[in-house]
Amino acid sequence: MVQLMSCLFENVLAIIIGLLITQPMGSLNLVSCRVDALTDWYTVFYNPKVNHANVVHCAQEAVYPFYSLVFVVYLISLVLMVLLRVWLSSFVVKQAADRKHRTRCLYKALYLYPILAAIHGAGAGLAYYAYPYIMVIGSMWSLVAYMVRRQAITFTILLRSPNWRQHFTFMGWHWATLAYSIIAIGSSFNADHETLKQNLPFLAAVPIPWIFLTLTEACTRPERIEEEPICDAL
Repeated sequence: MVQLMSCLFENVLAIIIGLLITQPMGSLNLVSCRVDALTDWYTVFYNPKVNHANVVHCAQEAVYPFYSLVFVVYLISLVLMVLLRVWLSSFVVKQAADRKHRTRCLYKALYLYPILAAIHGAGAGLAYYAYPYIMVIGSMWSLVAYMVRRQAITFTILLRSPNWRQHFTFMGWHWATLAYSIIAIGSSFNADHETLKQNLPFLAAVPIPWIFLTLTEACTRPERIEEEPICDAL
């Protein structure tokens, strides 16, 4: 739990610091270049050729600061992890088994950040245009998997469960993710207020996956899959 809270604090603080040191400095607002096409993310492949022979390497970041800011946040988060998490866990974690687990998590994170940076460097443009669709599918799949695994499908079961706060918190996060994705898809990455207002009615579709799961749960009998032999089913 300590490691999870420390990880959350490190990433939030890294994002805030990254925004503060980006133009305009000292503000959480961003001044960014407009993204018009996927090729804007990969200007390095569009360096001019003089006489179709000599390449002039003069490419700049056309989507500033969306591309470079992520690298800065990763670097700050890595530094904060080394400074804060090691110091904090050394005071909180006392048992040898927990210390060994902490060390494994730190080593994994040291490998993870370079991998994330490489993925961002190669696929930032693809992720920029695909992330709303990925988040829609991922949030619906994760919500259904969680509700089924916890056997907290109906609203009545949710209210009677001793972990109802955890269930509703989990649902709230997934609904917020799904709402954000729907707005991003509907606005076609255009964040002006008029476009956002036009797409607000689509937020009514956010609880539909959970409602569909609740209504159709009574029609399913998953235990019969284990009870009936395959040959009888055929």
